[in-house]
Amino acid sequence: MTDLDGHFSLNIPLENETLLIPYIGYLSQEIPIGNKSNFNIILKEDAKALDEVVVVGFVTQKKANVTGAVSQVSMDKTLADRPVTSLGSALQGAIPGFTASTETAPGGANNFNIRGENSINGGSPLVLVDNVIFNDLNLLNPADIESVTVLKDASSAAIYGARASFGVILITTKKAKRNETLTINYNNNFAVSNVSNQLKLASPVDMIQTLKDGGYTSIWSGQNIDTYLDLLHEYNANPSLYPKGWTDMNGTKYFLRDTGVQKEMFETGFQQTHNLSAQGGSEHINYRMSASYTKQDGILVTNKDAFDRVNVTSYVNGDITKWLSTSLNISYSKGNKTYPIDNGDLGSIFKTNLPSYHPVGNLPYGADGEEYPVMSPANLIRLLNASKKQIDDTRILSRTVLKPFKGFEAVLEYSYQIGNTDYEQYTNKFEVHQGLAEAIKPSTANTPFKMYKESTRYTTINAFATYEKDFNDVHYLSALVGFNQEKNDYRKLESTAYNMISNELPSISGSDGSAPPIIRDSYDQYGLRSGFFRATYNFMHRYFLEFNGRYDLSSKFPKGHRGGFFPSVSAGWSLVDEPFLKSITNVVSTLKIRGSYGTLGNQAIDNYGYLPTLGIVEKKDLQWIYNGTLPITLNAPGMVRANYTWEKVKTFNLGLDFGFLENKLNGAFEIYRRNTIGMLGPVRDFPAVAGATAPKQNAADMKTNGWGLSINWRDRIGKVNYGVGFNIYDSYSEITKYENENKAFASEDDKTFYVGKQMGEIWGYITDGFYTADDFDATGALKEGVVRINGVTSHPGDIKYKNLRDDETHVNVITNGDNSALNPGDMVRIGNKKARYQYEANGFVEWKGFNFSFILQGVGKRDAWLDGTITFPMTDQYGVVYAHQVGKVWTEDNPNAFYGRIYENAGSSQSANQRKSDKFLYNAAYLRVKNISLSYTFPQKLIQPLYLKGLKVFFSGENLFTFDHLPDGVDPENLNWSYPHSKTYSFGINLTL
Repeated sequence: MTDLDGHFSLNIPLENETLLIPYIGYLSQEIPIGNKSNFNIILKEDAKALDEVVVVGFVTQKKANVTGAVSQVSMDKTLADRPVTSLGSALQGAIPGFTASTETAPGGANNFNIRGENSINGGSPLVLVDNVIFNDLNLLNPADIESVTVLKDASSAAIYGARASFGVILITTKKAKRNETLTINYNNNFAVSNVSNQLKLASPVDMIQTLKDGGYTSIWSGQNIDTYLDLLHEYNANPSLYPKGWTDMNGTKYFLRDTGVQKEMFETGFQQTHNLSAQGGSEHINYRMSASYTKQDGILVTNKDAFDRVNVTSYVNGDITKWLSTSLNISYSKGNKTYPIDNGDLGSIFKTNLPSYHPVGNLPYGADGEEYPVMSPANLIRLLNASKKQIDDTRILSRTVLKPFKGFEAVLEYSYQIGNTDYEQYTNKFEVHQGLAEAIKPSTANTPFKMYKESTRYTTINAFATYEKDFNDVHYLSALVGFNQEKNDYRKLESTAYNMISNELPSISGSDGSAPPIIRDSYDQYGLRSGFFRATYNFMHRYFLEFNGRYDLSSKFPKGHRGGFFPSVSAGWSLVDEPFLKSITNVVSTLKIRGSYGTLGNQAIDNYGYLPTLGIVEKKDLQWIYNGTLPITLNAPGMVRANYTWEKVKTFNLGLDFGFLENKLNGAFEIYRRNTIGMLGPVRDFPAVAGATAPKQNAADMKTNGWGLSINWRDRIGKVNYGVGFNIYDSYSEITKYENENKAFASEDDKTFYVGKQMGEIWGYITDGFYTADDFDATGALKEGVVRINGVTSHPGDIKYKNLRDDETHVNVITNGDNSALNPGDMVRIGNKKARYQYEANGFVEWKGFNFSFILQGVGKRDAWLDGTITFPMTDQYGVVYAHQVGKVWTEDNPNAFYGRIYENAGSSQSANQRKSDKFLYNAAYLRVKNISLSYTFPQKLIQPLYLKGLKVFFSGENLFTFDHLPDGVDPENLNWSYPHSKTYSFGINLTL
């Protein structure tokens, strides 16, 4: 064992002539002893040994032999000392071609995507934990994860068939090793969080001055603009004149103080995580047990935005005989999430139209001056009840392994998982002062109390066998065949009651009976039965060939169309092992070309979409009476296709793995094309006499092209270890088949499709400055030859758009044509909202127990259209002005402004100034300093007297800085004003007994 500086001493018998120095991840060295007594030994890193084995679908495989697009990360390295509690946050930016994120509120859901667009009908990667589905990944503790492998192409994912059309994420949990001494580990993480990005409103005087400059004489809430400005100047000069921050003039309140109405809704959040584990093993048994607790109190005032989670796991694996072993993995997880109910009559707490002078606290109302809380975000959070959601999940996974002879292994896996959810929300009754308007508003008219219970039972059986044979290290063969069967059973019971007798103790039975409760239930099932195989061959570890296939039967399709066979083939060539390149192996350590092609199926559709269903007609919608009463009746069923079947995804992948200078510099480059064939979409509609709309069928196609690059450098300078890494990827998708002859599109760009549509495209107009006084004649009409906007009476200061197309009825007139790609009028594609060139950079430096690391993450290209108040000043009569808009609104004295003129109460032609256009399209590219961590690991000689095997202390910062081009308050990942990202600082310890 070495000291802090790496010194060690050994007592060696004289007859030993060679000193062997092995270490995991480094090349072993054999050093002749001779007559020497002092040695200076520097181990060289063996990059081939690092991550040598990767998980690839039911088995592991040497990384050097992989021919598909597979990436794997160690969770201990990825998570490290970061204050993240969810899988999505931990994996963000860690793997090229893989996008991961977690919703920002405590307990937010994980979102994953592999290589861009999936299908117009949705879809997501298949996520497996130890080879089986996990009901709710939000309940999974990242600290229990050993590694995460992402299968990105058809070759690597084909063995999972119908569920793997958009990639596979394989999560392997931690397990102990044989002959491992008992190790007990405890680590914790304490963190504080603050909002990192808030809306920045114009000051009260700047906002009112902007309105005056725009021609306003009064505000919708009754305040006179000139009076308002005089009062604001008085208040700014001497705030003590109006100690309440507002005054009443002739029955109208004038609010003068900058109240920080947005800032008031936030506080410092707190988070703590504790992990405890014990693991060990002997020659015939190994085991691991763990328990963890996570508690998050979010950044909203009060503790209503909160999440806590408890995880308990137990794993044991033992040999029954020399050729038979079995293991049992039991886990239990429980999560509780609360959040203020902000979807009722009072609207969202994340409003964008509250001016900086919006009152907070309480205001008097009525002749008696009774005070009511103001309808500000902070007050709403305090007054609103919180919804409560409790989720628990229990999973049992058994695995039996049979090894009757060398090279052969048979495995039987069985998993049973049950997840339960209890949810309730009560919209309690209270009254608030509307703030700017002199009125009282109730929170609800009927105090609804809603609750539901749902359960999911998931059963999985995997049975597979493998055989491998190495012929004198020249020919290597392996084969795998297997069977998979899965069944999902979901049930939900929901009830909503109204008009609670007690505002403090609501319940379904606590209604006053004036309105009947609404009770609903739902249930569904689906099943999957499959057979799969893999055959692998390599010659002298130089030429590689692999075949994969799977036949699936899915209950989601009609009989006769439930089966689908999904094959793939991949090949690789390790050029560095060729004799003709031996002379450069001291420089080129790894050089392998690989390619793959395969077909996968997509069953991410409704469970019963192939069945014609009859919906119940609610009595309020009936148009007739039978025998004096409203009858119970059903709607006519819709039509379905008899050949309703799989969407198919065909993927081609070409990759290059490279390494130089003993793999100190290594990486991979990949290009791919994914064709999604037979997506469910519309066909030509039936004539009216058919009495029904045409059903969807497999009639739409889409192509996705993309590439990815990862590159890493690791080395050692003296006693300093260091490394840097960078990865980037890009993808682009286009519709190649769709029934929409006119190529019509709607304002919601993601909801309509046509051949040639670029997914994420944004259509809009090209601006051409402002209309000036010279554009109008003495009567105020536009002069001949000046472009005009169809249906709009323009004025000086209004935005002018370029005339790009004319037709028979519109010459030099701005129109939207017929809202189609064939005739878009004067609209063009002005941008695309899909993230392009997503990248991550990371690095570390280690020296004498100290470790410094960083993670940068961002998007190189993305456009964003932020409609509404954040983009346009006074977008409607209830609008506001933001700080970044002050002084940039057109007036006669400011003709070179950025924004067009505004009109009182957003009247006249103001809406024409807010059309989707290139000028107001935001650049949503960004760079985020995702994490910076500093840790210190104590040397063994200091902690051995404390009976410790390891002790580390650390400090970490998350989401520290963001560089972007967006307005304050708009996060580049969310692109709206909602629960914001927070800047988090954490510290903790990690000790091992």
